[in-house]
Amino acid sequence: MANKPTEPSQQPKPSAGGLPPQPTSKPPPAAPGPKKDIDSYFGSDSPQPKPAEPPKAPAQTPAPKEPEAAPAKSDQPPSEPKPAESKTSVPDVLEGIIGTPVQPKSQKTSEAPAEQLRSAYERVKTELGNTRKQFDERVKQLEAENAKLSESLKYADYTRSPEYEQQYVTPLKKRLEAAYALAKRLPVGDGDRTGTPDDINDLYQLWRRNPASAINAAREKFDAAAQVIIDQVSGIAEAENEAAGAVESFKTQAQERDSKRQERIRHIWESTISEQVEQRPDLFRFDEDPELKPVSEKCAAYADAAFLGAESLSEEELVKVRAVVRNMAASFGPLAHDRARLQKRVKDLEEIVKSYQTSTPSAGTGKTGESASGKKIGLEAIDDYFK
Repeated sequence: MANKPTEPSQQPKPSAGGLPPQPTSKPPPAAPGPKKDIDSYFGSDSPQPKPAEPPKAPAQTPAPKEPEAAPAKSDQPPSEPKPAESKTSVPDVLEGIIGTPVQPKSQKTSEAPAEQLRSAYERVKTELGNTRKQFDERVKQLEAENAKLSESLKYADYTRSPEYEQQYVTPLKKRLEAAYALAKRLPVGDGDRTGTPDDINDLYQLWRRNPASAINAAREKFDAAAQVIIDQVSGIAEAENEAAGAVESFKTQAQERDSKRQERIRHIWESTISEQVEQRPDLFRFDEDPELKPVSEKCAAYADAAFLGAESLSEEELVKVRAVVRNMAASFGPLAHDRARLQKRVKDLEEIVKSYQTSTPSAGTGKTGESASGKKIGLEAIDDYFK
């Protein structure tokens, strides 16, 4: 039979395992991937369109590899393995620039800021505690000083003390404010105006001079409300009388307290002087010495005037007396010490003189002999020492 010519449009069907027909336009070559066998590209004998993403090839069992031939032996010694090339790190670059090795940061270095913050917090906490303690102590000190000043001010001028302000001045101000507020709400005379603080003040001054005149004036101004206004005015006068009476009473009590205080101070003064004289009569008692007694009495008079005061002395004279007493007190210690030192020296010299007075010379030798107590003295004692 004659073979039919193959039509140009028809292309021979690829045999199993053959190559697919080449496309007219080739896509750009893909990056080389792992080698695959030819069957993984096709699922059947006919050519298939290329999907968007090629399906994963089924796992293939790799064929066993043939054992490689052993390398030929050589007489050369085995070469040492070359060290792996390490990439240049940042510390190496810095070391090359500044010439100083830079150590990479460790885990502790990364925790350094936290440690610094913790130590700074503890330091600030301690400083805050110390500052708060000092502040509390200073507040207590100021409160004590304020109480002391208030007490001294109380005795110096009672009207300026906090006690007088609280007990007498504040109630008087409240009564005045109440009277002023009431007057502002009441009509005066024919009702042309309302009351003012001046109306209350005028009535109060009039009440201090003549209460009856103040009552008549209140009736003319406030008519039916006059009695209420008079009650307010009388209340103000009563509060002022209480304040004035408190000042007079305090002056009397203050004089009594001051008298008792001075008596107590003088008793302490005199008893302490007596105790000191009894303890050290050698320093503070000169009754038996006619030369030293007047000097002691004069110094005592200076001290009494300096510490207890004297009505005959002016302020300048009193300051001078106190300065003299200050110098006497400053020189007492050195003079007492020098006195004790001289007394000890005199006693030692007296002992030496006494030993010479009781000694007798040896017969025919010219040497000193023994004392009355039998103890060798003088040159003979020295000879015995060096024997």
